[in-house]
Amino acid sequence: MVKRGKVAVVGLRHLEEEVMSAFSRRFSTAIFFPVDSLRLSVGSGMSVKYGKVDLATFDYVLLLPDSSKKEFYYLIAKILEKKTKVSVSSETLFCFWNRPVIMGKLAAEGIPIRKLASISQNVAADFIKDDFKLPVILTTPSGQKIYVSNEKTLRNVLSLFSAGNMVSVQKPVKNGTVYVTFISEREAVGYRKEGDKRIPLKLDSKISDLGRKVRESLATDFCVATFICSGRRVKLSNIRLVPDFEMFKKVVGKDISRVMAEEITYKVAPIDVIEMAERSLESIGKTFDKFARWLGNEIGNLRAAKKKL
Repeated sequence: MVKRGKVAVVGLRHLEEEVMSAFSRRFSTAIFFPVDSLRLSVGSGMSVKYGKVDLATFDYVLLLPDSSKKEFYYLIAKILEKKTKVSVSSETLFCFWNRPVIMGKLAAEGIPIRKLASISQNVAADFIKDDFKLPVILTTPSGQKIYVSNEKTLRNVLSLFSAGNMVSVQKPVKNGTVYVTFISEREAVGYRKEGDKRIPLKLDSKISDLGRKVRESLATDFCVATFICSGRRVKLSNIRLVPDFEMFKKVVGKDISRVMAEEITYKVAPIDVIEMAERSLESIGKTFDKFARWLGNEIGNLRAAKKKL
C-alpha cells in the first residue's frame, strides 16, 4: 500500500488511541492534535496552530467535535476550510448543536424526522403537556435524556434550567426499531438496538439511502445517523459527527477508523494516481519475485554444474 498525504486529526485526547493506528498505516504523515492544545493566531491572517505547526499546511483535517468546544471547532473549520480540506463545514458546525435548527434543515430537504422542539424557559411545562402530551423524552443541555411520564416530574425537571438553557423534547416511539448507522461517501454500516442488545445487520436500501442523504445535507464527510422504524415508516431520530469506534468494532466487526482513513486517501490524492502507484509497486514486486526465482534457478544450475566438474 502506498502511503500518501499529510493528515491532521483534531479531537478529545482519548480519541487518539481509537483512530491513529489506522491513520499512521495509511498516510505518510498523520498527527493527532488534542483540541485543547491548539491556538488561534492572528497575523497576516487567522491561523490554527500547534506550537509552530500550522494545520493549514496539511492536505486534510479530520474534525471529531464535541459539544464542550463547539464554538472552537466552528472557528477551526471556518479558518481552515478556505485553505485545505476539512471533514465538516463551518456552516454545519454553526448550528449543529441546536437540534431543532439542524433537524429542521434536514426536514426541509425531505428527510423524515421525529417531532422535536427546544424550550429555553422553565415555564414551558404547559406547552409540552398540551402540544406533545405526556410521556415525553427531555434532552438536557449536557445531552442527558430523561423519560418523563407525569406533570409533577416535568415541572421539577424544567425548574432546574433557567431561561436560555435549551431543553429538547421528543415523544417516545412505541414498538419502534432503532437503527444506528455510520455513513460515509462509500460505506454504510449499522446495527439494530433492542433494549440493551445490539445486533449487526445489513442495511436495507431505504435506510442507507436516507443516511447518505443526511450526510450530504450536512456537508460532512462522515456522520452517524440514528433512525426509528415503526411499521413501514422510518424517521431520523438523532445525528452525531463522531462515531462510537469501539461499539461499531464490537458489534459490526468494522474498524470505522480504517474506513475513514481509506476514504480520506481518495480526498488527499486522485483515485487514478493512487491506483497507478499501487499498481507500480505491485508490478515491481512481481518483477522482483521473478528475478529472485530466476536467480535461485541459476544458482542451483551453477551448483549442479560444479558438482559434475
